[in-house]
Amino acid sequence: MISVVVITGNRKTMLQRCLHGLEWQRPVQPSEILVVDQNSTDGTPEWLETMQKRFRTLRVLSTSNPSANAKRNIGAASARYNFIAFLDDDAVPDPNWCQTLLAAFENPRHAIITGAVLPLTPGFPQTLRQSPYPRLWRPGFFTRLLVWRCGVSANMAIRRDCFQQLGGFDPEVGLGSPLGGCGDEVDLFLRALHNGFSIYYTPEAVVRHHQSENPADLRRRAHAYYFGIAALVRRKFRHDPAALGMIPLRLAHSAGMAVVETLRGRKEIAAARRIECRATLQGWGAGKRPRISS
Repeated sequence: MISVVVITGNRKTMLQRCLHGLEWQRPVQPSEILVVDQNSTDGTPEWLETMQKRFRTLRVLSTSNPSANAKRNIGAASARYNFIAFLDDDAVPDPNWCQTLLAAFENPRHAIITGAVLPLTPGFPQTLRQSPYPRLWRPGFFTRLLVWRCGVSANMAIRRDCFQQLGGFDPEVGLGSPLGGCGDEVDLFLRALHNGFSIYYTPEAVVRHHQSENPADLRRRAHAYYFGIAALVRRKFRHDPAALGMIPLRLAHSAGMAVVETLRGRKEIAAARRIECRATLQGWGAGKRPRISS
């Protein structure tokens, strides 16, 4: 049995698509759905009331905390079952999503399951996870060095005992946190690997993610993700050689891809790659500041 936590905030149309995707899960449906709403004012609370009449397993939790990780923790704290899956409101699961996650958990080595993130709408797919090959990420130096490739928080599930042992997500990193930026899952994945847990990526667990066609959104997303990870590493993992090695590796990758995209004539994507370089350096500087309590 599996609990599904969906975080949202003033994105009613996207949330509707997400919950309809959960409604059509076959043959396994969510044992419960917990929507954590950040005090939406766009009609989301009223719509969720009507949905609760259709979904007897749907529960709605409210918070004023803007941290995405704080919202995930609120949902997980109320979850009743041993497997907890997480979705963002702009992601729609394929019909066999729940079944695939539960099947992956049949292997006791799999503490965290991640899956493919494919495009739902036209746009810039730079933040998607599309590898067609399954992979088990075991604790070790090279896994931590490449931890951002393990998966994304918009499509992941975790065993309850692992989640509790790790203390959940850190609400002071990631989107909406005092530190800022994205990469919320990187912190959890690094701590899981440090504590001996393995992460299993399966391409069969698919969600489809909203993509913006607005170049400004691409630039903002590029900045937030690379800023957040660099700040996180400087703040929390500065004594981990693998985590530290991740920063020059990501800088080199972004710089190299900026050149490649420029040669391809894809100016907007090349500009986003250059922003990734700047954001990494800015995040590294921001991570040096004293920790702020929320």
